[in-house]
Amino acid sequence: MQSENLSLSLSLSLLIFLLGIISCQEIPDASQAMDDQVEELFVSKEPDYESKLKYLTLFMGQVFQNPDARAELFGFSKIEGNQGEISIDLAHLFESGVDPFAKKKSAIIDAFYKLGAARVSSEVDYSVEELIDFIRKNEIGIMAPYLAKNFEESSLNELTVSWWTQEFEDWKLAKDQDWKGETKARVINLTKNINVTSDNQEIFVSDEYAKKNPTIVLGVFDLESESEKAKRTSTSQENFAVQNFVNSANCQDLNQNSVVRILMPNLRLASSIRPWPHPDQLTLYVVLGTNPGGNGQVNTLFNSLEIKRSDAGNWRTSNLSFLINNWVDMQVDMKLLLFNKRPGNSDEVQVSVNVKTNSQGQTETQFATVGNVAYYQIHFAQTFNKCGTINNPFSDRGFGQRSYLGVNYGVERFGKFEFYLVPEIQL
Repeated sequence: MQSENLSLSLSLSLLIFLLGIISCQEIPDASQAMDDQVEELFVSKEPDYESKLKYLTLFMGQVFQNPDARAELFGFSKIEGNQGEISIDLAHLFESGVDPFAKKKSAIIDAFYKLGAARVSSEVDYSVEELIDFIRKNEIGIMAPYLAKNFEESSLNELTVSWWTQEFEDWKLAKDQDWKGETKARVINLTKNINVTSDNQEIFVSDEYAKKNPTIVLGVFDLESESEKAKRTSTSQENFAVQNFVNSANCQDLNQNSVVRILMPNLRLASSIRPWPHPDQLTLYVVLGTNPGGNGQVNTLFNSLEIKRSDAGNWRTSNLSFLINNWVDMQVDMKLLLFNKRPGNSDEVQVSVNVKTNSQGQTETQFATVGNVAYYQIHFAQTFNKCGTINNPFSDRGFGQRSYLGVNYGVERFGKFEFYLVPEIQL
């Protein structure tokens, strides 16, 4: 009995000792961890919109279980201007009812109505009419940057369906301007009929995921027609030809009658600037000062130039140019500003220039101010040495060289944007 009491006493002592050690160690503050988690949680201010968009996305996942609807989906990548990527204006598709590539009745619309008719009314959150009305009122579209380029339509067994909202993107970019983008999604089995409300696991998808897994995204996107894009694109005095020109010169060799044309034959976006899943829509301004008066000159090299996500990293022909006239009275430097348009904005970027001159009318300082940038991302605003550009455009700046008409020119890089400049100088 005494032995048992001794054993019990020792056990209690050991337990108290261990509890004492644990109590001395730092224990994480559970409430603080919870607070941190809550702080990071995104709460939509438009829950009804996101709920309906999510439901529509899952519904479209079921629509694309239909082989004919899938074939039409892939067909959109072959439309001129889509450059191998899938981009669908669903509102327009429902309005026309025609597959724009095959020029026949839309299999997507047909499968949409058939799926709606086959559903059990007790399992329906939104009617077909409500979904179509939602598509039209919000101009919902589908984007799939890598689907047609990376996958064969006939080999698909699964399709990841995802939904994008401006609200979530704004929230993430406010926390991190370098955020690369991700969207909520679910994986749909294309070989089995599923319930649109089934509670399979929700995931986040991004560029890297979509490159390896067939993925579409629904949301409100800037889906302009090619004719609309052409109207928005402008080049400054592109067709002006400089006669009897040289490709380099010293600044002191120029006078008021000299004409300098700067060409940008090729450009490249090393990787996408805009977060997933959007293409980049780039606007490039060259800002120059003028003679006394303080007014600036802004050359628009391109406006809303679209670069598809799958085309990032590839060099493309631009054939852009701008003129620098009245050389003596203009400042030594020029400024390049690159913007990236984001959806939902109808305002144009405004650039104003303030130039300070001395008593001889020569520029001392210049400032470029950018307005209406709430829905634009400024990728860079870089001051360029004009004399250095025309004096030696040939040397490697550390980013390699590109050949133009048999002559090598040094590549410039600002952020993710790469290009080279070719001067054509009439002395």
